[in-house]
Formats: sequence, structure tokens, C-alpha cells
Amino acid sequence: MLQSNLRKEYNLNHVKFQWQARDGKELFAQKWDAGKNSRAAILLVHGLGEHSSRYAKWASKLVEEGISVLSFDFRGHGQTPGKPGQISDYHKLLNDVDLLIEKGKDEFKNQQLFLYGHSMGGNLVANYAIMHTTDLCGIILTSPWFELTNIPPVLKLNSALFLSKIMPWVVARSGIKPEHMSRELREVHMYKSDPLIHDKLSLGLFRKAFEQGKVAKRSIYKINAPLLVMHGTSDQVTSYKASREFISNASDKTTFVEWDGGYHELHNDIESDKVFLKLMQLLNELIVKCNA
Repeated sequence: MLQSNLRKEYNLNHVKFQWQARDGKELFAQKWDAGKNSRAAILLVHGLGEHSSRYAKWASKLVEEGISVLSFDFRGHGQTPGKPGQISDYHKLLNDVDLLIEKGKDEFKNQQLFLYGHSMGGNLVANYAIMHTTDLCGIILTSPWFELTNIPPVLKLNSALFLSKIMPWVVARSGIKPEHMSRELREVHMYKSDPLIHDKLSLGLFRKAFEQGKVAKRSIYKINAPLLVMHGTSDQVTSYKASREFISNASDKTTFVEWDGGYHELHNDIESDKVFLKLMQLLNELIVKCNA
């Protein structure tokens, strides 16, 4: 029912898939296709506790600009089966990102591709790009999780990291507050009322995201594709300062855009139109360069 409502509301060439991951897991995926007008595609990796359908409005704006969107729901997220938050194997998620790229190349042959990660998705996309030499036209990170804005007290943090080694499957609350997503009250209400959103996180995934955030900050120079990083200075979920530190080791192919006062979900925040225009400016510039 959710998907049919989205298709009706945005009137897009919207297609749903069931993908089989490398380990046999069934993943829910979907595509918003710009059709004959498509000149590039974004491969979107969503954040912790949410799902790909929350980007339908963003996808509709991209489709209007000739940019198609392909995405999927993490294990235990959205419409992909699994116990909410119980992901203890970070590398399976990296394999799922690799599958997204493979499917993107099949779906959008001879088009320029961009890998886009938000929040935890940004952590995964950054680490994937560090580990792999890609032929993508560009990488986009919004509000990436390299560090949390409010790091737990040392004792609590060390306890969680210790337990994660012996009981990685144990699920705890993420502590994410809907009010920290956006300054738009309507968006906060939509977040609270979305039945597919959860606030669960396994100890194993927390530890790996914590560790890989540090790895990403040290190793950004290994990313061989043009990179755009955008972060709001008032993000109360993931650390804006960590993103600024992250790009300090970047190549001259990297663009960092800070949004003064911006909250965690820049695509749903007060200045989302300006964020979209900045995104399109970079996409247009890179598409021209990649096609040259």
C-alpha cells in the first residue's frame, strides 16, 4: 500500500524489485526512472533506522532534472525482512552496496552513475569508496556518520564496545530523536508517524560503524572519484566537526559544503531547496566532465 501511494503521489516511472544479496538474503529495492530524459543515475544508500521510500520526494525532484534514482532497504529496515536493527556484520552491508552498484550498471547502461550515502549510509559509502577503485562519476555524502555528535560517556562507550565483541547480535536503542532530523515540524511528524522507521541498533553494527568512521577520516585520500560532502552545522545526530576533519585529508577532487544551522536531514530541512540546487550544480558539472 505504501508504494502504490508513492507512485500515485509523485506520478513517476516507479518500479519495485526483490534482489537476492550475495548471501541469499532478499532485499527490497526500487527505482525512480527518468526514462528517455535520464542522463545519469544516483545509487542511494539510506541511513540507520529509516528506509529508501523516505527519499521519494527527493527522487521526484531529481527525475524532473533527468536524474534517475535506484535504492534499496537495508536488512531489517523498511520492507526488507529481518529483525529491526539486528545487523552484526558490517561487511554484508558493504556487499549490498556493491550489489547496488552492479544493479545500477545493469539498469542504467551507458549513463553516468553517482553513489550517494546519507548518515550511516555515508559511513558505508565512504568506506566502500576507500576500499574499491570505482569508475563512478562521483560520490555524495550527506551528514555522514564518522562520529556521533554526542559521544556516550567513556564508561558507557567502553562497555558497549566490549559487549559488542562477545554479543554482537544484541540490539539496543539508537537514541535518535525525531526532533533532531529537521527544523520542519511537518517532517518531524512524518518521521514519528512512519511505521517503517525504528530506533534499533545492534552492538556489533555500532562497533563497526564507530571503528570505520575513524578509518574513513584517515583514509579519505584513497577515494579516487570526485567527492561532495554536505553537513549541517547544527546536526545533533552525526558530527559536523568530524566531517570537517574528514575532508581535511581529501584530494582536490573534494567539495565540502556546510549548511549554517542545518539539521541532520538536509534534504528535509528548512533550506532543502538550496541544498537541492547545490547538489544539481555539482551533478551537472560532473556529468559534463565525465562525458567529455
